[in-house]
Amino acid sequence: MMDSKEAKEAIQALAGELMEVRRGMAAKVVYNVSGLYMNLVGTCFIYRDDLHGEPEGLILPANLSHQSIHIASFIREHCYVKDAGTWYSMTFTLNPDNSADIVLNFDDEPLRFGQSLDPEQYELEMLKFPVVESKRPTWLKSKFKSGSM
Repeated sequence: MMDSKEAKEAIQALAGELMEVRRGMAAKVVYNVSGLYMNLVGTCFIYRDDLHGEPEGLILPANLSHQSIHIASFIREHCYVKDAGTWYSMTFTLNPDNSADIVLNFDDEPLRFGQSLDPEQYELEMLKFPVVESKRPTWLKSKFKSGSM
């Protein structure tokens, strides 16, 4: 899945974007991306050790370059497994020592940070990243009428 050269380069590019957000501070940056095809949303938090685990501030998507969402979308495409789908959310943590942790969610409905999706978004998702019905999460099955998709 994420073993391809292109995916590894995309992950390095995303880490570079998050290093820019950190502005040289010794801090942990947590970037959450969630959504479906053509409709990803990202949020970013900075955690400094002297804040006792409380985030310093929410960096809204507008404060990140648009490149961050494009990179996440690229990574999502490279994680697609035929008939099984791809992730619905990703948490990318850049640690103070510049190591990174990535957690991918393949099962739970993506958080939309207060935004709702049009029903057509689920159809676009299945066209771009087909998942056989037997492998669809329950929440995704419920988005389709019986027999459609």
